[in-house]
Amino acid sequence: MPLGTTNSTAMFADKPTGNKRQRPIKAEPAASLQPSDDGNVPLEEQPQPRPGQTAHSSKRKSAGRAAAAAAQQAAGDDEMEVQQEQQQEEALMRNDAEAERPAKRRAAGEEPAADGAAAAGVAVGATNAARGNQGFVVRERALAGHLERIRVENFMCHSNFELELGPHVTLVSGTNGSGKSAVIQALQVCLGASARETSRARSFTAFVKEGCSEARVCVTLCNVGDDAFLPHLFGERITVERVIKAAGASTTSLLDARGKKVPVDKPRDTLFAMLEHFCIDATNPLTIITQDKARQFLGGDKDTSREKYDIFMEATLLQRQLEENNRAGEELAASSTRLVESAAFIKSLEDAQASLQAKLQRLTDADKMVEQRDFLEQAMGWASVRELEAVAARCGDVAEVHGPQLVELYTRALEQLAASKAELQERAKEHEEVVARNKAVLDSHRANVQNLLKEVRKTTDAQAREARNRTAAKNNLVALQRNQAEVNAKLTEASTGNEKVAAARRLMEEHQQKITAKKVEEERAKAMADDVVKLVDELKAQEHGMEVDEARGRSRILSSEQALRGGREELRGLEAANGNRLGAFGAVRLCELVTENMHHFQRPPIGPIGAYINVTDGRWAVAAQTILNFCLRDFIVSCGADAVLLNQLMSAANYGRACTITVNYDDPPHGIPPATHPGGGYAALLDVLVVKDELARVPLLNYLVDKFSVERVALAETESQGRAVVYGDSAGPHVTLAVDQGGATFHRKGGLTWVKRDQSNNARNCLLKADVSDMAASMRADLEAEEAQLGALRQELVELVAQRAAKRAEIVAAQQRWHQIQVLKTRLATECRRLEQTMPSVPEVEDEEQQVVMTQLQSIHLEIADSQRTLLLAQEALDIAEKESKAANDRVKEAERTFQEVLDDSAAKEDAKAEVEARLKELEAMRSRYKADRAGAVSRLAALKAALNKACERVQATVAAAEQVCSREEGEAALARARELVEERMRAVMARAKERQGQADLPDEQLQRAVDMKINPRDLMSRLALVNKAIEKVEQEAGADKEQLRIKLADLGRQLALKRVHHARVSKTTAMLAASMQRRQQLYLRMLGLVQQYVNAKFSMFQGRRRNLGFVRWDHEHRKLQLHVKIKGKDDPSQPYVHDLKQMSGGERSFTTVAFLLAVGANTENPFRVMDEYDVFMDAYNRRVATESLLECCRDQAEHQFIFLTPNDLATVEAARQALITRTKMDMPPSFIKTVLIRPARG
Repeated sequence: MPLGTTNSTAMFADKPTGNKRQRPIKAEPAASLQPSDDGNVPLEEQPQPRPGQTAHSSKRKSAGRAAAAAAQQAAGDDEMEVQQEQQQEEALMRNDAEAERPAKRRAAGEEPAADGAAAAGVAVGATNAARGNQGFVVRERALAGHLERIRVENFMCHSNFELELGPHVTLVSGTNGSGKSAVIQALQVCLGASARETSRARSFTAFVKEGCSEARVCVTLCNVGDDAFLPHLFGERITVERVIKAAGASTTSLLDARGKKVPVDKPRDTLFAMLEHFCIDATNPLTIITQDKARQFLGGDKDTSREKYDIFMEATLLQRQLEENNRAGEELAASSTRLVESAAFIKSLEDAQASLQAKLQRLTDADKMVEQRDFLEQAMGWASVRELEAVAARCGDVAEVHGPQLVELYTRALEQLAASKAELQERAKEHEEVVARNKAVLDSHRANVQNLLKEVRKTTDAQAREARNRTAAKNNLVALQRNQAEVNAKLTEASTGNEKVAAARRLMEEHQQKITAKKVEEERAKAMADDVVKLVDELKAQEHGMEVDEARGRSRILSSEQALRGGREELRGLEAANGNRLGAFGAVRLCELVTENMHHFQRPPIGPIGAYINVTDGRWAVAAQTILNFCLRDFIVSCGADAVLLNQLMSAANYGRACTITVNYDDPPHGIPPATHPGGGYAALLDVLVVKDELARVPLLNYLVDKFSVERVALAETESQGRAVVYGDSAGPHVTLAVDQGGATFHRKGGLTWVKRDQSNNARNCLLKADVSDMAASMRADLEAEEAQLGALRQELVELVAQRAAKRAEIVAAQQRWHQIQVLKTRLATECRRLEQTMPSVPEVEDEEQQVVMTQLQSIHLEIADSQRTLLLAQEALDIAEKESKAANDRVKEAERTFQEVLDDSAAKEDAKAEVEARLKELEAMRSRYKADRAGAVSRLAALKAALNKACERVQATVAAAEQVCSREEGEAALARARELVEERMRAVMARAKERQGQADLPDEQLQRAVDMKINPRDLMSRLALVNKAIEKVEQEAGADKEQLRIKLADLGRQLALKRVHHARVSKTTAMLAASMQRRQQLYLRMLGLVQQYVNAKFSMFQGRRRNLGFVRWDHEHRKLQLHVKIKGKDDPSQPYVHDLKQMSGGERSFTTVAFLLAVGANTENPFRVMDEYDVFMDAYNRRVATESLLECCRDQAEHQFIFLTPNDLATVEAARQALITRTKMDMPPSFIKTVLIRPARG
């Protein structure tokens, strides 16, 4: 939900004067510079730095800027009020109501408004002592806007020279003529200064080294951190390259960190935009103090009070404010002049009005009014009445018929929803009953499975018993067969020569062969039956598999249809959002409700969170969504009451799967220690997250840090890098989570490490994409693929149903075959038993012993038949037992499968119940929406009825107006006459067309319809205009008729009234401008006093470091500035003040001038400052003291970069550094100061 933005008050713009560009000075907090009654700010009452804020905070601000901001804000408020009252005077106000350019924020902290007044030196010392206790940290890199390198080629005395600059202080030493100042002139030329502004030449060609065709200057600036300028184009460095041709032309180019030219349309405009961004002004006299300026001030050979005054006014931008006030005075004078001109114009209009009135009186009645114009005028009024009555009738039809029908439609829809709700409630009840029944069935199945397991054990025992019986029968059969073999041997021996015995033996063998043949047929039939049974089982198993596949296919079709409906619903939400990212989270309706109820919230809610989050690089969108996926739909509120209200709106909007988080909006941003960031070159997830909404940024990022520790999540380019983070501690032991571009996460917890891949998050459905249209296109492609898959599933289901029907037919045929085989098997078994029970009749033998053997053989043969029958029965019993055991096991498996199916069905019913409940919620939401729509329709119907009433009122008003012309009866008669006139005119036109072109006349019915269409106010007005033109011919002698004169007179009266109102408004505006001008002047004087106090305090502080007393005195009337110094005044107060610097020694004079320049320079905000030959006229002692003061100033303003040039040796610098360390008890590492020695340039 977008939050409201904070209105910013319009301020007066800092405009450059002439060709010289000015940079705005940095503003202090307004509360720290509230003026006293006399317009001055007592510095001892200024606030001290807040707890936790060091006195050398990186936020560079000045007292003068705060006063300027206060003055300009007050003046701007007045002038904006004038603009609102007089939009037509835009040209008059364009120079007085421009918006102030926002001062560039250079770091995170804030600096106190001032260090103290002349009497506040003790406070400054205490502040410095506090700094010493806190310690001092030297930056390894420069800040945005700092200089890194200056390189010149063929520039003045240099053929090829390059100067590397330190991030804090760079002290350049070189003898006179070595080219130190030439480097400074090159810096000015490259950063936009003109040749005259360098004080060294009148044109750039003078800078080209003699004998060379061109000179090249390259200045490299640092471009890092939050203050970087277009980092996506330039990178971490910006190089400004200026090439000066000896012929006179010069070009400017901008290079990125790789040294390649950045393709911009206008490099000069981009250069000035960059300088404005970094607050760099190479022409400011205190940004770069050139050698000539330094010698002029430090030498003291002539009076420089006026130059000091000019430097003070230009450096603090007071000169610009003064010039703007002067321009405002000129505009005020111009406004007064226009006021006089407006009065003269009003007088001329009054004279013209009197002249028209005289003409109207003298005008006689040109001619009597024709009857035709009379009835046309009457007809026009009543034609308007007839037209409005028709419109009112149509509105009444809508209000009385169509509107109630629409309300009735909504009512029926609500009734249908109620019926659907009742049906769903009944289905939910049925689902609950089914779930309860399934629970009882599950309990029953558990008991049934236990009984079946007992049956399995019982059938297993029976199978073992029948196997033992079969083994015994088989052993008995083997024994009988051995006996039969012995008897056969005896018969063989006895049958030798005995034909009866041989015949008996053959009969017995033939009988045995018949029995064996029958048994073989019976076994074959049995094998066929077993094969058919196996075939039936296989077919049933295949049918069951097809049934399962069919059920699975139907389930997949149902899931695909549900997914398709859900995807279409999401796509409709995206398309309804019209490109708004809220549609991706389904929060459009919720945000509309939040907007409608915004006045009930204490603070605006923030959410959905995903709509506020962007990534700096689209490659990490999937990674960010993987980590933050569970909170993207959540909302952030400021208190519990807002959370309750938002939850109610979520329910009303049917916005689910989201939480409400309560966060303190006023908490400051969490401090993230550098040690918590991933090391080894890995970026943190926090580094790529962007929250563009200013009000939502701090609470949202604080929540992400608290909840997800995004500052510790490492971003891995590849999977191998992610594994290296958790397996090899490549990002540090404190980093336990990494994520790659594909969304795979790498975890380490305790001694465990694992990798998790979430396939649901991918580039196609990534909600953090900036382009919602791409997401919609991806979703459409997914829906098309899903529809294609659904069609394939339905076709596959049709094929499965056909295959299952064919398989059922095969099962029926196999069962019929099994029945036929069973009949054959029974017949063969009966025949076999009949053969076994009948014995062949054998002839009787005479030998008694042979008769005994024959009898014994017959007996054995019967026993063998019985034993075979017993073996067969035992085998069948074993088969039955095995089948029963297999059937028991199958029943157990079937029971377990049924149990699982019931369990799955119960789960499905639970899901169906949940779906019904969700549908009930949807119906309830639809019911609420329909009720709201019906209420809206009722409201619109009421509005329509109100409009109908207004239309009726308009009809009544028109009727009243028409009745003032004539009565309704006369109007109807006039309309009839007008109709006759129109019909007559149309018939005449048709007659002429028939005569000229032979066209046929219109049918009477069409003619009447055409005539009716012409009877309307517009056509009658056109007809009246034609009549009036005819009358004008008669009134030409009079020049105009009375009506025209009255119209002109009325127009002139309106114009005169408008001019009088305009004159009064301009008069009021002029008075307001005069008051605003007076207030601007007062604020300018207040600001001037504040800046003077601030400069006085700084100057006194610097003098106090040498035990001197000093102050600055201004003479604004003569534009002069004097420095008053009492040498060693703290030790000897009786010493007189010296205001003529010529009375001081060269060292004291130079130190005093340096102290003044530092005091005034504290009001500027350039990221770097350059001072050439600051110690040129100082002795060794004053040089050391001045250098010590400069170093302390540099340390106190560590966010600035300082460059000092001196022709003297560098021993003084080390001595000053050691003295400063000893005095302040604060270490200053040698790396804080970079020294460069320049050798004289070679020819």
